[in-house]
Amino acid sequence: MIENYRTQLLWNNFMANPEIAPALAAMGFVTDTSQVVAVEDIQELTFGKIYPNPTTGQSTLELAFGQATTATISIWDVFGRNVLDIAANQKFAAGLHYLPLTLDHLTTGTYWIQIQTDSHSKTLPLVRLNSQ
Repeated sequence: MIENYRTQLLWNNFMANPEIAPALAAMGFVTDTSQVVAVEDIQELTFGKIYPNPTTGQSTLELAFGQATTATISIWDVFGRNVLDIAANQKFAAGLHYLPLTLDHLTTGTYWIQIQTDSHSKTLPLVRLNSQ
């Protein structure tokens, strides 16, 4: 998948169809002209996502690190209280990481997942729904 992203082979084959460009233009599609960056060029935390979100108790935290790093990951409530430590000064290799989260003990509400590396911090919203 990463190699396809770098070479844009799938996109180029898709756009080779003469009907595609006019259809995209009619929908107002604008081509992304930003530069593609190699994984080796990305520094520290580059991506963080939690799904499903909202959740009824089970979620996955997906992280991407451009280089090996140490991270602390915790969940905070809206009052600024730390309600769960997911990782404390844990070492992560460069690449994608999927952390399963069991959030059954959290009450219904809004929370924040804080990801802190040596030189970067990212905060992601998390909504916990009643499982009924």
